[in-house]
Amino acid sequence: MKPSPQYTVSIHLGASAFSLLITQEVERQKEDLEYLEQPIPLARDIFSSERVKQETIERCVEILESFLLVIKGFGLDLSDITIAAVTNILQEAKNNHVVLNRLEVASGLRFVDLDNGGMTRLILQKVERHKHPIKTSGKVLAAHVGPGNTRILLLNDGQIERYSTYRLGSHRTAEALTNSNDEEYLQLISNHCDQHISTILYDYRKEQIDALILLGSEVQCVERSEFEIGERPEQFAEVLQTCATMTEAERIRTFHLDYHSEDAFLPALQINLQLLQAFPVETYWIPHSSYERGLLADLPVTQSRTQFFQQETLHAARLLAQKYEADSSHYEHVMGLLETFFQQTEQIHHLSPWEFFLLKLAVILHEVGDFVSSAMHHKHSYYLISNSEIFGLDQASINIVALVARYHRHSPPKRTHKEYRNLTRSDQVMVSKLAAILRVVDALDAVQQQRITALNVIKRKGKLILEVEGPIDLNLEKLALQKKGNLFEELYGLELHLENASGL
Repeated sequence: MKPSPQYTVSIHLGASAFSLLITQEVERQKEDLEYLEQPIPLARDIFSSERVKQETIERCVEILESFLLVIKGFGLDLSDITIAAVTNILQEAKNNHVVLNRLEVASGLRFVDLDNGGMTRLILQKVERHKHPIKTSGKVLAAHVGPGNTRILLLNDGQIERYSTYRLGSHRTAEALTNSNDEEYLQLISNHCDQHISTILYDYRKEQIDALILLGSEVQCVERSEFEIGERPEQFAEVLQTCATMTEAERIRTFHLDYHSEDAFLPALQINLQLLQAFPVETYWIPHSSYERGLLADLPVTQSRTQFFQQETLHAARLLAQKYEADSSHYEHVMGLLETFFQQTEQIHHLSPWEFFLLKLAVILHEVGDFVSSAMHHKHSYYLISNSEIFGLDQASINIVALVARYHRHSPPKRTHKEYRNLTRSDQVMVSKLAAILRVVDALDAVQQQRITALNVIKRKGKLILEVEGPIDLNLEKLALQKKGNLFEELYGLELHLENASGL
C-alpha cells in the first residue's frame, strides 16, 4: 500500500509580494503542487509613509482568502498550514499590529515575524541548500540585499564565523531617492550607499575573503534571465548599465518583475555591485533560482530548530563570549557539569530540549559582563546579551538567555524587575527554572579551577545530594551553593547538599 503524502504549506507576506507554496512528500520524494505569487506595495507604503495603507491591507486580505481557497482545493485546511510568516520590515510600520490583527482575524492564522534571527537562519539555509563548491572551503562572505537591510554572513570552511546587519536595502534606498532611467540615477544610488558600504568594508577589513555569494530577489532575477552576469565585477557593471538604459516596462518584461518591485530593482543591483567592488574576490556566485520560491521552501526548516541550527547557534554564542573575553575554561567546565546534572534530574526539572538548549547558551554567556566590570557583572551580562545578535535566535529567545544569565548570581527573579515582569507567565517560570539550575552548576565551579570533574546526583527524602568523587575540600563550593541554591530549593522543594563520596 502506497504511503499517504505529507504536505508542507508555506505562506509569506513579503516586501512586494504575497506568496504560497504547497509541496507533498511521498517516500522522501518531494514535489511542488502549487506556487502562487501576488504583488503588493507593502515596502513602498512603509518606506514612504511609515504605515501600510488601508487599501494595501485589504488587498492582502483578498490574496490570503484566495490562498485559503486554493489550499482547501487540495483537501487541506488551516491545521495543514506549516507556517505563515511576515517580512521583518513590517516591524517598521507604525500600524504593523493593525496589519497582523486584520490578517489573523480574516483567516484564523497566526503569523510569525521574520525578525533578524529568522532572516539570518534563512540566509544560511539558502547557502546550505545550494551545494556550490565555493562555500566548502576558505572564507566566504554571503551577502543578502533585502528590501530594508543588508545582511552579511562570514563563513569559514562552511561554518558561521561572523554576521552583521546594516540598514541598507533596495526598497529603503529607492524611497530615499528620485528615480530616473539613466546613469545619473546609478550615481545617486552609489553616493547614497557609500557610507554603508564603507562601514561593511571596515567591519570585515581584517578578513581575507576568498569568495562572495550574492543573495536577493533582484540579483537572482537577473541571474535567471537571458543576461550573463559573468564572473567579474566589470561584467556585472556592464549588465547594470544595460538595465539602467531600459525603460520601466522593458525591465518588468525582461526580468518578470511587477510594478511594486520594479523601483527597487536598480538600487538592489547597484548595492550588489558595490559589495563586489568592496571585496575584490576572484570568485563570486549568484544562485540560479527563484528567491521567493526558495524562501517558502526554507521557511519550515528554519523554524524547526534543527540540530544543525542549534550547533551554529552554540558556535555563535562562543564567538560572542570570546569577543567579551569570557573565561572559556570556566563556562565549558560548567557546561559539562550541566550535562550531567540535567540528565540525572530529568524526573525533577521536566525541561524541554529547547529550554535546555537556551540554558546551555546562558552557561556560555553568563559572565560576559566581566568585560565591563566584575562588580555587578551579572547585570552587565544581561545588557550585553540582550543587545547582541545571536545567530538562530529571535529577540524573545535572546531576552530569555539574557535574563537567565542576569540571575546566575545575587538576587533571584523578582516581579519588581521590569524585564522579568514584562515576560509572559510561562516565560517567567522558564527563566526561574533555568536560572535555578545555572546557579547550582555555577556554584560547583565557584573558585573557577575546575576541581569537580565527576558528579553523581541522588534524590533522597526531600533532599538532592550532589556527590563528588575524590578527596576534595568542598568548603568554598558549599558556601557558594548556600548563596546560590536558594532559588532551586524554593522552586523544586528539595534541600541541596554537596558531599564528598569518600566521606570527607
